[in-house]
Order: sequence, then structure tokens, then C-alpha cells
Amino acid sequence: MANTYTQIYIHVIFAVQERAGLIKPEWREELFKYIAGILKNHGIKLIAIGGVEDHIHILFALTPKNPSIISRLSPRNARPSLVE
Repeated sequence: MANTYTQIYIHVIFAVQERAGLIKPEWREELFKYIAGILKNHGIKLIAIGGVEDHIHILFALTPKNPSIISRLSPRNARPSLVE
């Protein structure tokens, strides 16, 4: 039987409610590192992360063994200290 290889790239955009500019530059890098840590702890390869005051872009490689990562990144799981 032939070997199979699956590679899925996911581009997720999280927007602040009503596009309010709540992602402050002072702690934006800390937020990116926090999200990168979540992905790393689940064995997911982060390709790129970035954003501005009202939204964040995350590009990562997803394997068939960890399809539920989106729910772990959702805003309802965010740390309260990062929300003003």
C-alpha cells in the first residue's frame, strides 16, 4: 500500500466584536506569543501570526490528528487580562 501524506493549512481570522480597536500595541506581541504557545502545546506548526487593533490573522498547518484546535483558540477561551 502506498504511503499517504496530508497537509492542511488553515487561515483563521479573529475579529474584535464590532471591529472595535481593542488589541493594543503594548500587549499585541504578548497575545501573539500566547496563541503560538497554545498551538505549540497541541503539536501544531504555526506558519504566521499577525494583526492590528481590530483583528488577528493566524496561519497554521493542521494534521488529521488535531482537528479541534479552532475551539481552543476561540475568544471565549481567551485570558480575561487581555480584554479591556
